[in-house]
Amino acid sequence: MDGEVYKDLQARGFARPGSYEYTGIFSTDGCKKSMGSRINIYPIFYRLNEVRVGLRQKFMFLAGLYVDRAEPKMLSFLKPFVTQLNSLSSRGVKWVPVPGGPEVVSRIFTVGFCVDDLRKGNAVDDLHVLYEFAAPHATELLIKETTRIPQNMGLEVMCKIVDSRLKRFKTPSNISRKPGTCSIANRGQMTGTEWRNWALYYGLPCLEGLIESVLDSVKVRLHELMGGERYKRADKIEDAAYVLGSAEIRAPTEEEMAVLLREGYQNVSLVKTYKRALIRSCKYTVQNLNSVSKTEDCMVFTHSNTYCTICGIVVLQLEDHREVFGMFVRKHDVAPEPPFRIARHVSKLLPSEFDILHFLGSKQIRSPVVRMPMSDCVYVCPLPNHFEID
Repeated sequence: MDGEVYKDLQARGFARPGSYEYTGIFSTDGCKKSMGSRINIYPIFYRLNEVRVGLRQKFMFLAGLYVDRAEPKMLSFLKPFVTQLNSLSSRGVKWVPVPGGPEVVSRIFTVGFCVDDLRKGNAVDDLHVLYEFAAPHATELLIKETTRIPQNMGLEVMCKIVDSRLKRFKTPSNISRKPGTCSIANRGQMTGTEWRNWALYYGLPCLEGLIESVLDSVKVRLHELMGGERYKRADKIEDAAYVLGSAEIRAPTEEEMAVLLREGYQNVSLVKTYKRALIRSCKYTVQNLNSVSKTEDCMVFTHSNTYCTICGIVVLQLEDHREVFGMFVRKHDVAPEPPFRIARHVSKLLPSEFDILHFLGSKQIRSPVVRMPMSDCVYVCPLPNHFEID
């Protein structure tokens, strides 16, 4: 894939960190301005790898555009663009990085591309190969050939069981297509994004008890996904940490004071409490047991590999007038071994004997969590990368 090409370039002395040489990937796919339109639109998007995560997907180059009733002949459509890419990798482009500074020449090496109508080359993402082909194909093999359900019940009943499980699942705000929009009974209509979520998060818990141990031979690949959200009112408290909405100011409770003393905070005079926060572009909320929403942002995965439910989002006011942002949480115990050997990112929660309150600083929080309650247990898994997702 493009990562191997990137390493090979650096080994040969090209595109090394700190140089003015860059690498990129491009893709093109057809779209229409409306469902009934007969006009085919094929944009060519180019993305620089060296732009930091979270921005490179947002600031892509529109490098070409095809608009016509007929679909393009890809070799002819891409030929002028490829000629320019060859020039950029050999001759480069002259520019001045700093006003008044020296002129430099930057070469740009294309290390991957994704074009539907071509059969050779590197794919720049996993959508087409893994989620629009491999995930549906593997799912068909699993549900049709390895069901445990008695013959008189059949595949239709099994699909209904799976779909009923899907409707119970709760996902963070970063996942806009909710589990309820997936339907294994109508899986032919599922999008690539829905197949991705099925493969990474929902599939194994949904199929537990319905398929044979052949699952052990199937490998579910975890791929980094990214995303973010904007808010009208967000007060910055720390670097990349914001509180959302208005605050309620009160004195800390006895239980909170005990937790804070245990964490080394001895002079907390007041506590500002909030219902929502934004940390590194991810939304987190205080647990609401009465919520019926399909979105749930009240669980966090920490850098110490623990799962926690958020009981309070707070800004501590210390007597020396400093402010400290954090969360009061209750930690969950997980089974010592992953419930699915082929998907070690999925964990099974255990009933906790002690419901002890803890305090987390923003730097301890790693990612949001997908929670998948079943009839007799709860499965959880962290979002692997939460910047560039749906």
